[in-house]
Amino acid sequence: MKLYVSLGRGILAAIFAALLVVVMIFGSFSSVLAENKNGSTNKLRVEFAQSIRCEVKEEMISQKKIIIPLHFSEVYENYNALQKKAGFNLSKYKGCEAVVYTYQVLCFGPFGKDDNARLNLIVYNGKIIGGDVSSAAIDGIMLPILRI
Repeated sequence: MKLYVSLGRGILAAIFAALLVVVMIFGSFSSVLAENKNGSTNKLRVEFAQSIRCEVKEEMISQKKIIIPLHFSEVYENYNALQKKAGFNLSKYKGCEAVVYTYQVLCFGPFGKDDNARLNLIVYNGKIIGGDVSSAAIDGIMLPILRI
C-alpha cells in the first residue's frame, strides 16, 4: 500500500513562510550575539580571540582610529559582506569613529602557524562590531572572525 501526501499551495506557502521566519529570527539572534562582544579592554579582546579559537600574542601590534564611511565603495561593500558572514554589519555604523586593534596570530584554523597572519578587531563604544583574520602575505586570504 502506497501513501501519497498532497499539499495544497496554501499549505506549502504557510510552511515556507514559517521556515523563513525561523531563518530571520536565527539570523537576527546570531547578529545580536556577534555584536554584543565586549572589546573595551585588551584582556577582553584577547579572550574574544580565544573564544573563536584564535591564539594571538597578548600585546597588540597596532591600534588606529577609523571613520566608517557614510557611503560604502565597492571595497567596503565587499568587506561588509565578509562581516555579515560572521553576524556583523558595519552599515549600522556609517559615519561613526571606531578603533581597529591588530594582533599577531600565533595559530588559527586555515592559517595554522603563519607569522603573517593578523587578527583585526573593529571596536565601537567598547563593543566588537567587526573584524577579520587575514594574512599580510602577498597572496594572503581574509576570513570572517567568527568562522574557522
